[in-house]
Amino acid sequence: MGGSGSGRGARRAAAAIIALAVVLSAHASCQLSPPNDEFSRINTGLAYLRLGDFRMDFATPPLAKYLVAAPLLTKEIDLALDHPAWKNIDDIPWIAAVAYEAGNDPVEMLRLARPPMLLLLLGLGVLVFTWSRRLYGPSAAVLSTALFALTPNTLAYAWFANMDFALGLTLPLAIFTLWRFLKSPTRGRLILCGISLGAAFTTHLASISLGLIFPCLLILAALFGPRPAGPAVFAKLAMHRGRHLLVSFLAMGLIALLFVWGVYRFEVNPLLNHAPKLAEKTAWIIDHAPGSLAFRVHLAREAVSFPVPGPTFIRAVLNVLRRTGELGTQGHWWFYIAVVMAKVPLPALILFGWAIFRRPRKPGYDEWFLLVPAAILFFLASCSVYQSGLRNIYPLIPLLAIYAGRILRPPLPPARDAAAGAGTRTAPLAAAFCIWLALIAFSVHPHHLSYYNALVGGPRGGIWAAVGSPDLDWGQGLVGLGRTMEKLGVEEVYLASPGQARASFYGARVRRLRFRDFEHPEDLAPGVYAVSTTYVRRLGWLRKIEPIGRVGNVLWLYRLG
Repeated sequence: MGGSGSGRGARRAAAAIIALAVVLSAHASCQLSPPNDEFSRINTGLAYLRLGDFRMDFATPPLAKYLVAAPLLTKEIDLALDHPAWKNIDDIPWIAAVAYEAGNDPVEMLRLARPPMLLLLLGLGVLVFTWSRRLYGPSAAVLSTALFALTPNTLAYAWFANMDFALGLTLPLAIFTLWRFLKSPTRGRLILCGISLGAAFTTHLASISLGLIFPCLLILAALFGPRPAGPAVFAKLAMHRGRHLLVSFLAMGLIALLFVWGVYRFEVNPLLNHAPKLAEKTAWIIDHAPGSLAFRVHLAREAVSFPVPGPTFIRAVLNVLRRTGELGTQGHWWFYIAVVMAKVPLPALILFGWAIFRRPRKPGYDEWFLLVPAAILFFLASCSVYQSGLRNIYPLIPLLAIYAGRILRPPLPPARDAAAGAGTRTAPLAAAFCIWLALIAFSVHPHHLSYYNALVGGPRGGIWAAVGSPDLDWGQGLVGLGRTMEKLGVEEVYLASPGQARASFYGARVRRLRFRDFEHPEDLAPGVYAVSTTYVRRLGWLRKIEPIGRVGNVLWLYRLG
């Protein structure tokens, strides 16, 4: 990682690091059962692709679902269209019916749906390397790539079908294309910027934050950015920064909306088309919409019958705004500070802190395109009532990994001689932290999702942390449970876990229990119990009993009764 490393050597090193992350993620996908919402993304994505019907799971955008469901188009998957849940628009029973009751092979479905996530990992690795190299040079780009790819926080989400990791690519990509456009505006880059913005909008609704991030960055560029070089039309606009800001933002927004509409297959339907509990929704419009009673009744009637472009996306955004208005924005301001301090590995925290305090401490203009989005994302997440672990702020990981590359930034010419000695010490030390990070990734593999750092006692101590439950057991431990049962010679267990996957597909014979079944331990039948860490941390009496086995940091096995 020395400052004199060639660009070719840096590319090879980064490629090796990304390849290692891909291998670890691919192996983890074979060792872990599906988290709660994985089949939701796969099954609804397949329904969108085959039928063009967005009735199920309408509140989450479809782009990542398309990606993971596309390989399943090669198979004859029964979508259980005759199941009552499909007609009644009841997501959870329908998803279970497709996965486990319609004669499909859920293990084969997962085997086909998960590899596209590795393509996202590869793409995000290339983005991190490219952006860091443009800012700080090839050696710094290798550091950023290692910090991004080898942290358990990345490996936790790269192995299964989900939208949070997909947002980790599309949101930074949108910011990167904006940065490139503002440095050298062209029509092609403007179009690419709008497309990347639309891709983020159709990946995850948390990308709505780009509606604030983009204007802030455009204003920053107008006030402090260098005069852009480009075609005559952009050069003229650059002389009037306010007009340049407004025209660019409106053009990007228009392109993004056209892209969103295209992702939704240019859907034109009534706003409440295929809406579950239709009577409740029309009643809500009548009770809460502005205007006279006659106007509100007319609005509710038109929402059922009048076709509009992109109704599913509009309804998803309105749903977020409605729930935010009803529940408020008073999240715990400290929650994500605690999550970061508990979940991010110590070497990564040290490297992030080192980058912040490295001289010159004041970030340059280009670095604000990393820090401003990270700060806005963190602030909005801290205000939100939807606080459920690191997954909600995952895009911070690649953004901060890129910023950490400034540790190995070549010294400025006036300070080159004075900094030469420091540079020879910086590179080996940064490399040592990356090796430490890699050792952590290997030590907890494949249970990266339930990783906690040494500040809260490591993976085992972290289960008692105040922020423990969101990032522990998502139902991913059933493969390990089957193997542990075979090792212990146990034929059947009582399983208490928030996961909904069918254990029988992974060689585990279980009887399902709920958390409230443990409120009276004296009533428990004799036998072996596999209890989720999410429940163990809330059961004081159970923590006093020595477990007979464990599945990673996910399930604890006890002999009770």
